[in-house]
Amino acid sequence: MRAADGTITTFEAPGAGTGSREGTQAMSINAGGGITGSYADESGKAHGFVMAADGAFATFDPPGSGSTLPQSINESYAVTGYYSDSAGVAHGFARAADGAVTEFDAPGAGTAGGLGTYAFSINTAGTIAGYYDNGDNVHHGFVRAANGFITTFDPPGSGTGEFQGTYALNINEDGAIVGHYVDANTLYQAFARSSSGAITSFEAPGAGTHVDEGSSATSIGNAGNIVGSYSDASHVNHGFVMTP
Repeated sequence: MRAADGTITTFEAPGAGTGSREGTQAMSINAGGGITGSYADESGKAHGFVMAADGAFATFDPPGSGSTLPQSINESYAVTGYYSDSAGVAHGFARAADGAVTEFDAPGAGTAGGLGTYAFSINTAGTIAGYYDNGDNVHHGFVRAANGFITTFDPPGSGTGEFQGTYALNINEDGAIVGHYVDANTLYQAFARSSSGAITSFEAPGAGTHVDEGSSATSIGNAGNIVGSYSDASHVNHGFVMTP
């Protein structure tokens, strides 16, 4: 479904390359029309950008970044995402509207290449949600308050094996977080975590119950509506929306 009178405007970030796997990727838009995302230059290196509603661009990289990947912008033009350093370790960042960048790592995050901290969503209060993987490649959720305090969490039943655990993906204005966790049988189960820390797990009707099947919640609205997807017993993907 699309708006009948919808208009599509294309754009490129300054410095974006024009070769294969180069160019501009927009990731998030706020209510005022501000956009964040990344662009790959002609050497293939990824950089972050913020585009104001009037089309003005600011590009950025946290210090030490080898690849910058913004994921979310809030109403105040604060941005969060993650970057990889020269060793391939991922670190979260928060970029204020004035351009100041704060890097952070979740407690217990792995420090080898391919591991680290992944920030995915920021709300107007500046609270950030995401996940990290530890030295054993087990994933855990985290929520970072605007003052920098980080709380880690795992829904009951989260697996403790490699590539299992918790993936927090989105936070709403009330501080509710959604995502999914992978259990000991490599089954995906959706969850919602309230701002007080209470966690509810759920499965979409028809979700499969075997390896690499199940449900994932990917976004939660301010009214509490949750959207996501599930994989059935034939490994076919379907969308769902859940009302509060």
